[in-house]
Amino acid sequence: MTSGKKGVAGKTSVSNYVSVGAGWWYNWQHWNLSDFNNQVEMVPMVRFCKDSKYCVFYDRGLNKPRQSSAELVRQVVEKRGEGGYWLIGNEPEVPNQDEVYDPVVAARMYREMVDFIKISDPKAKFIVGGWAGPEESKKNWPLLLQRKWSEYGEGGGNLCESIAGWHFHHYAWPVEYQTEVGLAGWKKETSDFADYLLNLCPGKEVWLTEFGSLSADRNNEASVEALTNGMKWMVNFLESNERIDRYGWFYAIDGPVYEKRLPGLFTVNGQMTLLGQTFEGLGNEKCGRSPTVTVKPINTISPTITVTVTKTPTRVATKTPTPNIGLCINKNQGDANCDGVVNIMDFGIWKSEFIVKQGKEADFNRDGEVSIVDFALWKKGFLSK
Repeated sequence: MTSGKKGVAGKTSVSNYVSVGAGWWYNWQHWNLSDFNNQVEMVPMVRFCKDSKYCVFYDRGLNKPRQSSAELVRQVVEKRGEGGYWLIGNEPEVPNQDEVYDPVVAARMYREMVDFIKISDPKAKFIVGGWAGPEESKKNWPLLLQRKWSEYGEGGGNLCESIAGWHFHHYAWPVEYQTEVGLAGWKKETSDFADYLLNLCPGKEVWLTEFGSLSADRNNEASVEALTNGMKWMVNFLESNERIDRYGWFYAIDGPVYEKRLPGLFTVNGQMTLLGQTFEGLGNEKCGRSPTVTVKPINTISPTITVTVTKTPTRVATKTPTPNIGLCINKNQGDANCDGVVNIMDFGIWKSEFIVKQGKEADFNRDGEVSIVDFALWKKGFLSK
């Protein structure tokens, strides 16, 4: 029997979710009332993004929920009953995603949406967060949300009394998922962040709504084989980790639906991929089935792997002005903006330059390009502080 924790990020057919044993799914973009069914739970997401095409609930221009969406909320409650889950927000601190950036502003937006939905469903459960990683500097987000929650809306109260769970995003990289030992850092960061959230709100739920890898290439056989092995170790870890209530593999369908080169569980034609076959055999309660695919371990991964990380590809990542490199003594440790510290802002600069292939602020090893090697330098510098 499949574990109730196991889910998929990204939209595909209900029969596909059933075939890989997923108990739940969600999508960052479009979802419809017809997506709710009795076979697989669909958890609707409310976006704060500036692109109104995907943000039917929240008006970023007026900074408040759209009154016109009240009828849709009512229809959702009528369709699935009271007490259902809602995912609120997606990567609010990340360029090309919800782009809120300020956790104090986000606290108000979160609270407004929670109060708005509770008008139609007072028993609704909310997964608030969506931060892009468990890095140390991200901990100010849930902490400030907890402090500021009672200042917004009419109901007062405490964040932990109103919210059933949290969610965050974190990914493994090639140097990590090639071996089970290599994933030790990913496992520790995931557990540590879950512990931090549970310390803020004891007894609440922790959802890992995106996990997998942004650096795998579906056109590179070695890359897919490595990620397949990594998937087994990651799922087994999440299943055995009592801190994690649910997890969602990132993501459902091969590019170019979201990430052009990222391998999914299915092809665009709905055929199950190597990853899908492996995912099908994972996440089972007790003994469970063995994975349906045997993959040989490898020790290296092709250096030609490329990464795209924007779920809404029509957006263009913003670029930070070039700093004074001569005064940047921590550049080789990952200080992209030369402010003297290595933090998540530097990661954002690396990711932006890595995606658009413009700029050299994140060229930490000074080899003339922004690459995975530079990410490794940033991560080492960030974790060593």
